Amino acid sequence: MTHPLLDTKLNNTITKFKVLNNMNKSLIEKIKKPQYPLNS
Repeated sequence: MTHPLLDTKLNNTITKFKVLNNMNKSLIEKIKKPQYPLNS
């Protein structure tokens, strides 16, 4: 038997981790490919 409240909390936590992971990925991409030359 699953507990609905616990399931919701777990899902929220997983969603937060996914969002953080995506933010980290885009930050890493920005660092790898800078939008402007660093030594300008």
